[in-house]
Amino acid sequence: MERLIPLSTIEYFTQGNAMIGSVTPEESVADPLAIVFCYRAFAEDGVLRALYFTDNRCYDLTDKAKVVQNDFELSEAGIDAASAWLEARYREFARRLG
Repeated sequence: MERLIPLSTIEYFTQGNAMIGSVTPEESVADPLAIVFCYRAFAEDGVLRALYFTDNRCYDLTDKAKVVQNDFELSEAGIDAASAWLEARYREFARRLG
């Protein structure tokens, strides 16, 4: 199944790499100040940590109270669960936009 927010492999994350991305709703693509759905996924403390926030600024400039995170098993199944969780949060975000 093709994912809207695909995450990489277990090897990618266990090598210390992070995935960082954003998804912009189609109706907001032309607006440089649009609020977008931003996400990160990385291995930390033996788990796969996924987080997201909605803002029009980068992670470093975003109020950390807006960042939502969840931990998953550091395995292929955990990667799939994290991807599904991020997609579900994105769909909730997109529905709120209308």
